[in-house]
Amino acid sequence: MASARCACSTQGRFATGSDDHTIRLWDLTTGAETVRLEGHSSWISALCLLPDGRLASGSYDRTIRLWNVAIGAEIALLDGHSDGVAALCVLPDGRIASGSHDELRLWDLKGGAETARFEGHSGSVTALAVLPDGRLASGAGDHTIRLWDLTAGTETARLEGHSNWVRALCMPPDGRLASGAADDTIRLWDLTTGAEIGCLKGHSSWITSLCMLSDGRLVSGARDGTIRLWDVAAESEVARLEVDGFVYCLMPLPNNCLIGGDGLGRLHWLAVVDGDQKRGRCSA
Repeated sequence: MASARCACSTQGRFATGSDDHTIRLWDLTTGAETVRLEGHSSWISALCLLPDGRLASGSYDRTIRLWNVAIGAEIALLDGHSDGVAALCVLPDGRIASGSHDELRLWDLKGGAETARFEGHSGSVTALAVLPDGRLASGAGDHTIRLWDLTAGTETARLEGHSNWVRALCMPPDGRLASGAADDTIRLWDLTTGAEIGCLKGHSSWITSLCMLSDGRLVSGARDGTIRLWDVAAESEVARLEVDGFVYCLMPLPNNCLIGGDGLGRLHWLAVVDGDQKRGRCSA
């Protein structure tokens, strides 16, 4: 069974990218697959929804593809990376950023051209996040998180503390940056000083995904087969759900719900009720 490696919401549905090289769209009400997008020749590692409703996908076939989800068609191909595309992120100016082996690239979606390239990491860039001040954060296999000024094209800060591959980034509502890594920890960072100001421990294997619930709480997924809910302010775990196989991706939904994809090819529809994570529906 193919496993969903990444997920994002799209116009009343949600999309998953899988190691069977396909992107699938799912109905949020019924959990049924509605569209299947094919074109990539390797596993899909990143998805993001563009402001105009198009879907962007990154793959280990070294390409980024743009899709019209309304008609289920590929409409553009962005080619240039020399290694697999592991991360995508929409920028405030409408461009997208992509992460690959030791580099970041920025793309103009109107013409499909690469507009900038940032080099500095010494390992594959596998996590991206836009900060409130407009800078871009990137996490990589060199164990670091780097902050970039997109206008000047320069690195403005380097956050060091993880002892293994940084796999996930997200922004809690208090303005700190959260990072998850293959050292089994989630770390919290002050973006003004660049200092590590918290560390959430509990997972026993790689953190693969982070997301925020609609009430501002942090959720993590890991290769230990658990999805965990955290009180970031108290730096404590408040709930845990165990699934069979690795947790590869998480996607937040309204009303404190989320989708989780596991290593056995299943999608878990989950709701947080009174602080506990409850399984709502599963789709294969």
